[in-house]
Amino acid sequence: MPPEDNKRTVPERDVIALKEILKGKEKKWESEKTQFNSRIGQLENELKIAKANGEDTDEVGLVKKHLLDQAEQVNKDRTKLDEDLNSYKLKEREFRARQIAHDLKSRGVEIEVESLLNEENMDAKSKDLLVEHLAKENESLKKTPSTPESVFESGSGGVTKKQPKDMTNEEFAAFEKSLHRQVLSRK
Repeated sequence: MPPEDNKRTVPERDVIALKEILKGKEKKWESEKTQFNSRIGQLENELKIAKANGEDTDEVGLVKKHLLDQAEQVNKDRTKLDEDLNSYKLKEREFRARQIAHDLKSRGVEIEVESLLNEENMDAKSKDLLVEHLAKENESLKKTPSTPESVFESGSGGVTKKQPKDMTNEEFAAFEKSLHRQVLSRK
């Protein structure tokens, strides 16, 4: 790699830290935007009430004040509802990411929950990871040759050992000698 390329790359941890900072700012700006929108709505309501025709008596003033207070309370409730809804969606997304990560880990794919949360479509990403894992597993299975082995060596099907009752006299004599050697080697 030429030295110029090293100067242009940014460490991954710096990129992740910058992403986190920007996410925090984005949340703050969304909250401020919601507050500004509610304040604009409140001011529009005040303007409508101020322009209403009628005598400017104490009773009309109390009604206007009551309407303004109600409009402000409605806007506060709406803001709180939006924040609760966003919080619920975030918690639901985190739960789904944990569920997907657990499912993938049970299938042999190692993945962190945070990496799924950074994805736009967690389900598509999880399917891609699973397909990649299964493709690698399939390739490794194709590369390993299947050799006939004893069931006792591999724990799976294959060639089994011949039973003494099925052996010829020469095979039985060789088998007897091998057993005799095994017994002597254990002593």
